[in-house]
Amino acid sequence: MPVTIEAIRAVRAVVERSIVEVKAALDATGGDVDAAIDRLITPLERAANRWAGMLANTRNAQLDDPPRAPLRPAANELDLARVLADFDAAVRTKRFWVGEPNPAALAALGDRLPASYAQFLERFNGVDDGVCARLWPAEHRPDVLGDYSEPELEDGFPIGEHDDLGYLFLRLEQAAAPVYFYDYSDPPPVLPIACNFQSFLRDWIDVDLNLLEVIENARRRSNP
Repeated sequence: MPVTIEAIRAVRAVVERSIVEVKAALDATGGDVDAAIDRLITPLERAANRWAGMLANTRNAQLDDPPRAPLRPAANELDLARVLADFDAAVRTKRFWVGEPNPAALAALGDRLPASYAQFLERFNGVDDGVCARLWPAEHRPDVLGDYSEPELEDGFPIGEHDDLGYLFLRLEQAAAPVYFYDYSDPPPVLPIACNFQSFLRDWIDVDLNLLEVIENARRRSNP
């Protein structure tokens, strides 16, 4: 059965993968969209989608008239352009430092970066709240994870930090490049933050760009 563009779009609406990866999964499942999603989706993504669905169902049950849209879109259905626009508005309000785009430095990082993070660097190239939280620009790549031995760090790509607390990093060998935090002050040291970079940005926006609150919310999810 030939793979249609509609099937590819349906899969990519749920999981953030390249067209090549999605087409391969659809080919392997005979064009079955649900089966292709099951082949590609990670446990973090599945949990995030399930949690978003629970929130939407709870909100619907509390209202006489169902809302026109879910309370919160599933993490992998977040529209990157919308997230970046909302993030831009948020950092301008907070007067964060925002780095100037550096195409040469971004190109030097190679093609392993997830599209959402690469597009972020193309537009912002790092942000800093001027106090304790920052995402680094493309030209600033400190080797901050090299002295630690946790297995999750083997594919870790550091992207930012919270002063006196720890480092944000992507796991590039994971299909969706989820966002993690290495907390060197409070065990467990390695903490999953978000199933992908755009979901992390949305969570950060939702707590008024308070990175510590994003970390604490993630810790509560990991230790209910």
